[in-house]
Amino acid sequence: MTPMPFLWGMRWGGARGDPSRLFPSLPKHAAVRQFWAGSAFGVAVPAQSFNGVIVVHAEAEALVALRQHVGPQALIQALAKEPGIAHIALLDPQLTVLASSDGGQIGQTETDSFLNAVLQVGTAATRRQGCGAGCETVEIVRPLTLESGRAGLLRVGFNTAGVTHVTSQARRGMLLYSVGLLAVGIVASATIFWLQARHLAERRRFEAVVEREGRLSALGNLAAGVAHQIRNPLNAISIGLQRLRMEFSQAAAAARDEYLEFTRVIEAEVRRLNEILERFLALARPLRLALEPEPLIPILEHVATLIAPQAAAQHVRVDTACPLGDRRVAVDRQQLGHALMNIVQNGLQAMPQGGVLTIRAGAVNSREAEVTITDTGPGIPNHLLDRIFEPYFTTKEGGTGLGLALAHRIVVEHGGSVQAGNGDAGGALFVIRLPLLMG
Repeated sequence: MTPMPFLWGMRWGGARGDPSRLFPSLPKHAAVRQFWAGSAFGVAVPAQSFNGVIVVHAEAEALVALRQHVGPQALIQALAKEPGIAHIALLDPQLTVLASSDGGQIGQTETDSFLNAVLQVGTAATRRQGCGAGCETVEIVRPLTLESGRAGLLRVGFNTAGVTHVTSQARRGMLLYSVGLLAVGIVASATIFWLQARHLAERRRFEAVVEREGRLSALGNLAAGVAHQIRNPLNAISIGLQRLRMEFSQAAAAARDEYLEFTRVIEAEVRRLNEILERFLALARPLRLALEPEPLIPILEHVATLIAPQAAAQHVRVDTACPLGDRRVAVDRQQLGHALMNIVQNGLQAMPQGGVLTIRAGAVNSREAEVTITDTGPGIPNHLLDRIFEPYFTTKEGGTGLGLALAHRIVVEHGGSVQAGNGDAGGALFVIRLPLLMG
């Protein structure tokens, strides 16, 4: 059977697309070909430079091929190869695809209400469309207008993968930047808080020193007046006791021994009262230090020698270690020895049943020496550490509360510092720091 020819084509305003879809009743054995197949076309244009016309004659297949190379479809396919472009399409006023980056859509008519609205309004619009799992495109639709009216639409879709990546990086950068700012803010706040706390602590310490000095001055003035009034009667009592012992001794041996023991007890108490008065006066009088460049080791050894008999009587072992060599400090040897003696005596009194008293001296750095005195007694209650150097403050029965206060004053007058605490193994810990002489 000879195939029956059937002609179709892209006539303006006529039906377009696949003929088998447009004409369902078309016989399956019909030979389908375009109406222009095998035809030739000619164009005549009047010449301007001479009398006559210019005629261009070409076969239809050549014109179609030319259109494929230089027409809208070729241009759209070239543009679709640019990075970031997902699709491009050119539609006529009836929303039929004239050219597209997807060749299979050419000739199809779109029924999208969004495209129809853009065509009717005549202004460009943008929308987002999904293109699969985790994929999204941004489509820009713009009407095309000629002098005769609206000629169709241009659709351009952009892949958002690159933008999403940049946005993700930007968000990550902003997050890191925010976290960095927050960290800097926290560190800055902590630093400011620490500096303020340190400043406040220094201020409180300074105020405590000023208050202590003021209290010392007031108490010292009072002590000076009281000591002056008491010393003269004590001197008279002492002289009277000596005379009684020499001139009024009993004849009987038993009575004489009892009499002499009684006078010795009275004399010892008078001496103790005089020592207390001397301590009161030491707080009242300004210290006059005779500073000399002295090594610390002989001073500490002298103190250890003085307390040796009392320590042996109490079964207290005295350990000393002074790796200072011949490093020297500017000290008044007598006054510093007196201050160290008061602190050591405090340690011995805390160990009536025996223990260990440790005296250490060493260089903290090139400018400062440190002397530590520790005992194995019960230690100092934490709530009393701030008051341990206050004048007249004592926890011992019969104590005057002057020894540690005087020791603190002497050390401070030497340009040093003294702190009280408790050791890691228990017992009291006193740390004395003194400036070392250079060279």
